[in-house]
Amino acid sequence: NGTGSEVTAGTKVTITDDAILYAQWGADTYTVSFDAEGGDAVTSMDVTYDNTYGTLPTTSRSGYTFVNWMTGDNGTGSEVTEGTKVTITADGTLYAKWNANTDTPYTVEHYQQPVSGSDYVKVDTDTLSGTTDTLATALAKTSYTGFAENSTHPERVASGSIAGNGSLVLKLYYDRTLHTVQFDANGGSSVADITNIRYGATIGTPIEPTRTGYTFGGWYKENTLNTLHNFTTDTITADTTLYAKWDANTYTVSFDAEGGEAVTSMDVTYDDTYGTLPTTSRTGYTFVNWMTG
Repeated sequence: NGTGSEVTAGTKVTITDDAILYAQWGADTYTVSFDAEGGDAVTSMDVTYDNTYGTLPTTSRSGYTFVNWMTGDNGTGSEVTEGTKVTITADGTLYAKWNANTDTPYTVEHYQQPVSGSDYVKVDTDTLSGTTDTLATALAKTSYTGFAENSTHPERVASGSIAGNGSLVLKLYYDRTLHTVQFDANGGSSVADITNIRYGATIGTPIEPTRTGYTFGGWYKENTLNTLHNFTTDTITADTTLYAKWDANTYTVSFDAEGGEAVTSMDVTYDDTYGTLPTTSRTGYTFVNWMTG
């Protein structure tokens, strides 16, 4: 067992009888390298054959929890702990085994189309979590009134692998619904529809219609002509019909008595009846009626 005195080629023989010399052995030392399998690098260490490995280093990896060291890559082979006896007979490598975290964060950003222009505006950011290196798919919100998801937007990122460092950002884009405003001229000249109006936008004032004998009185929201549409502030949130209001023109009618007594002029309203007309008198004549010529 390695006791007694060492005997070499130069040692003087002092035995006086037959004797036995005993072999002395020194355990070999080997270098163990560590493959962190995506984790932080680990310095190699020396181990001695037939001893235990002793304290082993640890490592870290974003989105993963370190489990132990294995003799094979990708979690294969045998587990090696500080109490494992060294049986390798050459330099070797141990491989990190990892468990993917199930609470790795990722982000979903939601962008809405403006009422005009093309620069979408970020309106919501959701922080979610999932298992590292698995596929995450963003779900479009249905709570945005007047918006629908634009699944063909060139910057849309609807799914992706959850990065261990939480850097995955998914992006969804929403377009405003499009609407049409029709104009009911109520007997006036026709006015063209305005189409492809984005939800929440205002519209410009259309060309005024015309109607013989009437003055245009504006566009109203109801056919009962109760609420005037304000083209500066009122927004379009659905397909809409606006109704023209008309005010009948008032004209002054003068009377030529054709030799009779003078008659005072009167006002009349277009499309109404003339109502009570004045009479006149002329010596030697009987008044018949009024004529247009």
